[in-house]
Amino acid sequence: MGKKLLSFRGYSAAGAPRVAAEQLTYEWLKKGFGEPLLVDAPLAALGMALPPGGFSLEELAAGVGRSAPVRTIDVASQRDGPSMTLFDWLEYWKARTARVEAGALPAGEGGGTVQITKEKGGQTVVGSNGLKIKLQNKPAPKRASKGAKLAGRLLNVVSLSLAGTPLELSVVPPKVVRDADLVGRVWGGLDGVKPKVQLYALMSPANSYTDWHVDFGGSSVWYHLISGKKVFAMAPPTEKNLQSFKAWASSGKQESTFFAAHVERARLVTVNAGETVLIPAGWPHAVYTPEHSVAVGGNFLHSLDVKRQLDVWNLEDALGVKPNFRFPLYKQLMWFTALDFRDRLELQVNAIRMNFLRSSPQISYARLTSRRSMLSSGNLEEGGSPPGPETSEDAPAPAKPASPTLKIKVQAPKKQEQEGGVLSLRFKVSEPEISVHSIGGTRDSDDAKSSGDPPAGQRPLNIPSSLTPSEEEGVVCLVAKLKEWLFDGGIDEVPREIEDPETLLADLSALCAQMSVDRKAAVFVDYARAALLPEAPAAGGGPGGHFGSKRAFAQGPTSDQSPLKKKKAPGAAVSLKVGSDGKLQVKKAAKPAAKKSLGVRARLGKKLGLGKRPFRR
Repeated sequence: MGKKLLSFRGYSAAGAPRVAAEQLTYEWLKKGFGEPLLVDAPLAALGMALPPGGFSLEELAAGVGRSAPVRTIDVASQRDGPSMTLFDWLEYWKARTARVEAGALPAGEGGGTVQITKEKGGQTVVGSNGLKIKLQNKPAPKRASKGAKLAGRLLNVVSLSLAGTPLELSVVPPKVVRDADLVGRVWGGLDGVKPKVQLYALMSPANSYTDWHVDFGGSSVWYHLISGKKVFAMAPPTEKNLQSFKAWASSGKQESTFFAAHVERARLVTVNAGETVLIPAGWPHAVYTPEHSVAVGGNFLHSLDVKRQLDVWNLEDALGVKPNFRFPLYKQLMWFTALDFRDRLELQVNAIRMNFLRSSPQISYARLTSRRSMLSSGNLEEGGSPPGPETSEDAPAPAKPASPTLKIKVQAPKKQEQEGGVLSLRFKVSEPEISVHSIGGTRDSDDAKSSGDPPAGQRPLNIPSSLTPSEEEGVVCLVAKLKEWLFDGGIDEVPREIEDPETLLADLSALCAQMSVDRKAAVFVDYARAALLPEAPAAGGGPGGHFGSKRAFAQGPTSDQSPLKKKKAPGAAVSLKVGSDGKLQVKKAAKPAAKKSLGVRARLGKKLGLGKRPFRR
């Protein structure tokens, strides 16, 4: 399947754009993270780090522990392989790579071959299980480990977690990943229970293959290839592609259907040793490893594509993915994300409130400055009032403010303190009634809390939001999804740090209304109507796999489009004639006699002019 992935000619030439290390920052990523990115730069330029001694398998065993469990994937079946410890896996790796390099086993083949070699002192047989047996009554070798016995099978490791090990401190992801990761930015729970999916080790023998998949929770992926080579086949997460993936993954016949031929705008991205690749949220992809490869990588969620991440969560619901294969503590993280969105919007509202106060025509900072100078010089007694604008000789009389006006009363200071020659004054200023809902409204309005709209008769602020366009779309979808989870009895999944989730969602809706965020209905991908796209012509044309004809599966079979409907045989010709008695006579024309196909001998005899005389030997 991996070689077929490379030989398919229906890929687009898009590939992955190469990005300079100094350009790859979170602020740059906020402008758009819709394409896979490839970076070829030193680790220090990306803000990455590996152990000082390098990331060899021996260093890995020392850091993680030889008794650590390792989850393997059987490449042939794409299911879980045999359970191993890290010690068993290292023995498997040595036996597997040595046999492939020596030619005893064709690279990537699972069955293996038998090779007989001659050594000093006797004949040695190397079997398909990796054992060496010495003949001529020589002593048998020691029993091989579990990993060496399995060297004839092609196994892959893609999820050896480094969390909770000494390597968690010495393997540092790229800075852009750490800056974007929601777990590091918004997680407010206990550190011991937060999701830890950002660091994994991957060890893939030559010709390993990971079939098409979407990473859990719609998380983005980062890979840094330490050694070897990997080829990624990717497809953008369009609605049609995600529906095709759902139809393909739920069919149970993935082996007989080449999924790359049923997606739009698929591409190939080759990653060599020393390069780093970032895959955006929700991209279906498959991975082929032509050489022995060791890599580090991980998953992360971010606020730049919340809608796509929720779409993939719905996809996992539609496929019935088991909880242990989904993003851990996903719903709790989404609640913390909503809290972060509200805090960010409220900070912007507070900044706008301060700017409104400073720009009000009723506030004159020149007058406040003159008050301080008069108090410090003794010309103004405590409790007195400064001269009004009509008695001021320096400042001209201000123009009359346009209606409506904002009245602010500034009382005389009640206390003044002299500290190091600096006069400290306390003023009591009545703050105007400006809120997140409207000018003149209050935040505690019951109507605003229930609907998120400003009270009747009051105009919204209509202030541009500080969120990116993708974040604006994501926050609306997030509020809709959190309301759905809360309605479905998900109160136990709300973090204890959020005491009133309903108020949080109401405030977030109101902030979106006031910040001119488009609150259109949150529309997710409808996986109930999932259908596999027609097979691309470059894949060979013909019917779209086992799903029937291309037209029937793309549009749904109808009464005149059913792929199982047979054409009617043409009926016999009918002639109408009026007889001598005046009656209408119906006469069916005789069917033409079917032509008999001549055999080889008959055709040869006719050509030679032998007639019907039989052939004689």
